[in-house]
Amino acid sequence: MDSNKARYMDFCKTKENISIFSQYWWLDAVCGADNWDVIIIEKGGKVAATMPYYFVNKKGVKHILMPLLTQTLGPYIVYPSNQKYENRLSFEKEVLTKIINQLPDLWIF
Repeated sequence: MDSNKARYMDFCKTKENISIFSQYWWLDAVCGADNWDVIIIEKGGKVAATMPYYFVNKKGVKHILMPLLTQTLGPYIVYPSNQKYENRLSFEKEVLTKIINQLPDLWIF
């Protein structure tokens, strides 16, 4: 198993508010265990954000799509406690930019 997926499974077990549609077991069920991956962003040695995604290869072109039966799928951000609004926005921009930069090269998202 991919090390990011293993880390994500452990992470999901520690967070109660991750959407059902972002849970590793849901993604295994609707995507197939080999058809999804996850980006994990760390800050200070702790998970700051995650972004699971479903991919398919159509005619040799990789696509990231919304899985069947899944209403939402997107980033999950772990905000530091007691952050001011301005710092929260900066933190959000930082981790989302890192997620975007780690997405695989593809033609369709």
